[in-house]
Amino acid sequence: EYPAAKVTLPGFNTEYSEISPTLYQGWLYFVSTVPTTSNSAIHRINNQPFYNLYGVPLESDMSGMANPSGGFGQPEKSIRFKGISGPSLPNGMNQKHHDGPIYAAPSGNLVFFNTNWSMEKRPTAKELEINLLMYYITKTGDTWSQPVPMPFNSFSYSCQHPYFDENTSTLYFSSNMPGGFGEFDIWKSTFTEI
Repeated sequence: EYPAAKVTLPGFNTEYSEISPTLYQGWLYFVSTVPTTSNSAIHRINNQPFYNLYGVPLESDMSGMANPSGGFGQPEKSIRFKGISGPSLPNGMNQKHHDGPIYAAPSGNLVFFNTNWSMEKRPTAKELEINLLMYYITKTGDTWSQPVPMPFNSFSYSCQHPYFDENTSTLYFSSNMPGGFGEFDIWKSTFTEI
């Protein structure tokens, strides 16, 4: 027999979507479609703004959310929420379309994230089909690297919802790439970059 569990909704929940939590250095990071001045455009599929990354300290009452600060290739800045500060993931991953989900490895020096943003120009024929791409960033000292695209990214399908097992150097993710069983499947890859 299992003890009774108490489920409590965090105070940052809104009428919009808050999904895909990950822990990083005492903060809970997640993606949300809550509208801001930077993501007020409405997505045609769910009639909500595009996803952006937010964070909230675990030691707070969680009644609200904060945007990360800083950017890629810059010294890490502190994120602040109701007088509580902590290390921040780069605000640079919040671009104009969907950003996230992300996964921060427990070591705190490696983050995988999804975005519609691309370092390469999308082919004209694919401009209306905006699939999720997967990138990773590493931290050296207090500086986050520039994003590195995963070699299996494609404009023809999505690679999303990363999870990294540091013990086995295995990256798990969901994708609708060719070769699966149909629609989205769980894929894995051995990650040996660092």
